[in-house]
Parts: sequence; structure tokens; C-alpha cells
Amino acid sequence: MRKLEIDKPTGFIGNNDVLIYDDKGRKFYSFQTKGEFKFNLPVGVYFTNSEFKQCPKMHTYEFKRTRKRENYNFKEPEKVKVIFATNPNKASVFLTLHRIVIDPSFLKYPSYVVEYLISHEIGHYYYKTEEFCDEFAQERMLKRGFNKSQIAECSSSTLGLNNGRVHTCVTNLKNAKMK
Repeated sequence: MRKLEIDKPTGFIGNNDVLIYDDKGRKFYSFQTKGEFKFNLPVGVYFTNSEFKQCPKMHTYEFKRTRKRENYNFKEPEKVKVIFATNPNKASVFLTLHRIVIDPSFLKYPSYVVEYLISHEIGHYYYKTEEFCDEFAQERMLKRGFNKSQIAECSSSTLGLNNGRVHTCVTNLKNAKMK
């Protein structure tokens, strides 16, 4: 297995299929299609047997925002402490304490699902509406080098396939065009 140490979000070009594992040996990203395709990797350590080319920079997206800031009482802190503890809401943010509490059941999910939960909760520093926090998380993750397929998976695995917010997420991601 080849080790990849990514110190900044980086773009790649794959051909036919790619399978990448995180530093804990869990599947992090996989994609299969005929021919070439572009993908990103966020900061982290990965392992793969797949062949692909590294690009000089990350592939960026034009993300169409629909949200307007609603929460002016809080400024996003530089550091938010993330704690794993029993949480019937899956994840919650305590804005004045700068603390996010995520249910430990999410430790069994890929790391990008936890990143989505954290990004959504950080969205509450700016927005009260759950859909706006979802959109904030989607855009934030694209900027950090996660792929649209990963983000869509996060939405469906945290909300459930029958939740209308998942449909909105998929629509947002379809409308996010690579520059």
C-alpha cells in the first residue's frame, strides 16, 4: 500500500476507479466510472493501491448559496472543543461554551461524517435554520477538499434517506460546478 500524506487540500485525477483508506484502515473515498475523473483529498494521511495523478492544486467548486446570516449574537471561535458523549440529538453545539457534543455512535462512521456534523454545528454560529447549517457544512467541506459523493453520504447517513433535507443537499451538490 502506498502512503499519502496530504498537508493541504489537494486535487487528483483518477482513471476508472479509486479506493483510498484513512489512517485507521477505514474506507475513506472510492469512486468508479469509465475514464478519467477528478477528486480531492483533504488534509490527512491515507493509504491506497490505486493509481492516480496529483494535480498542482485542489479542484474548486462554485457553490450557490441560498442562506443569509441569521445569528449575529455569536462569532465563530478559532477553536471549538468537540466531545463525544451520549446525545439524543446526534450532535449539539453550545455556542457560549464553544463546545460541540457528538453522540459516540458516530465514531463507527467514516471520519468525514463526523466532520460534516462538526461543520453543521459550527454553522449555528451564523444560522438558526437547520437547512442553512446543512448548506454551510456542504460548502465548508467542499472548501476543505471533501468530495460531493462523500458529502451526500454524510447527509443521508446523519438524517436518513427519507428526510427532505437530504434531497436539498443532493440538489445543492449537483448545482455546485467544478471551476
